[in-house]
Amino acid sequence: MNPRVSLNRPYYGHVRASIEIRPGQTIETENQQTYLQMTDFDKIARADRELSQHTLTFIEDVKRLSRLPGSFPHSALLLLDFTINVLRRENSCFQHMLNSRRTNLYWSLDQAFLSICMDEWENRDSNTLPWSQGIQPLLDKMNEGYRRLGEWSEKDRVSIGPDKDYLRAPYHMYAKFKHTVPFYLCEWWFKKSRDFLEDSLKAYYLRKKVNACLGGRLPIELAEVVIEEVSEFEMKPVRLRQRYFPNSKGKKKI
Repeated sequence: MNPRVSLNRPYYGHVRASIEIRPGQTIETENQQTYLQMTDFDKIARADRELSQHTLTFIEDVKRLSRLPGSFPHSALLLLDFTINVLRRENSCFQHMLNSRRTNLYWSLDQAFLSICMDEWENRDSNTLPWSQGIQPLLDKMNEGYRRLGEWSEKDRVSIGPDKDYLRAPYHMYAKFKHTVPFYLCEWWFKKSRDFLEDSLKAYYLRKKVNACLGGRLPIELAEVVIEEVSEFEMKPVRLRQRYFPNSKGKKKI
């Protein structure tokens, strides 16, 4: 008959358990299983993993759609709409997602959005809208979400039950941002994409200014040299792919 062992000390911070030792197992492994069952952590982790996999599939589908002619900015708007109206919607399947999983999704969404915008930036032709007008719908939607970062950050700190704060936001995560709550999501919610849109507008207006000054009197190759010199002087990057995708060689073919 297997001996029964009662633990009279807290394990993992607050769990007390009576467990039965089975052949090939230890007190630690048995108690860990009991701990996971008591907190339903295994179910939450499994649900989060499935949600993450489906979301990553959605992101890849949107990236493929973005390669269709005339799909910009609608494909990029899909990603923004998803974070605002699906990922953060009340009573959705994402509501109790662990913050670690959620931030991973933010990173993937940011990378996909940035990739779509970068490809459009490098492959625009004279028949499309000026860059400042072409990305205006993205800026409007991004501002809509940005204004809600404080609200979302506060919700990520809310307890979902007794002694279960760590399931949503580990203390070490939100303690760091205790007095600057909105900045918790500022570092994750389309951070690189927001920086890119800002840099791309600077580069667009710099090129427009230099080309207006040159008045078409120089060939394209020499005009590019002048633009490079001015960009270095004004510290406004124009080679944005090198800045945001340093290991990339250009747009991938379908």
